[in-house]
Amino acid sequence: MTEKRFNDEILPLHADMFRVAVAILGNRDEAQDVVQDIMVKIWANRQNLGKVGSFKAYCYSMVRNECVTRLAGRAVTEPVEALAGCGSTNTPQDIIESRESLHYMQWAKDGIPPAQSADIK
Repeated sequence: MTEKRFNDEILPLHADMFRVAVAILGNRDEAQDVVQDIMVKIWANRQNLGKVGSFKAYCYSMVRNECVTRLAGRAVTEPVEALAGCGSTNTPQDIIESRESLHYMQWAKDGIPPAQSADIK
């Protein structure tokens, strides 16, 4: 992968990768760190990216995996209740799925007309 191709195909995904990381982690600073780390990893591994079919899917997978790793590390030092605000039986995967569900529900609500979205609370 050349620098031009990286700039044309990977860098435009930065904002979307950041949004995914924020939705999973719930922390903008940590999400920015995740995206920055991913960009560095992709650049360092650019010679092996010829086999990647979809850079978008590849980047999103990397973001999700890195966020899961960070949440798993948090679970060791923080009670799960502090991460999810729920019962103590939630795993990091449950937390991620809950946050993603809330994110997508908000996204769907934002896409409907105001008169109809007022009925949804």
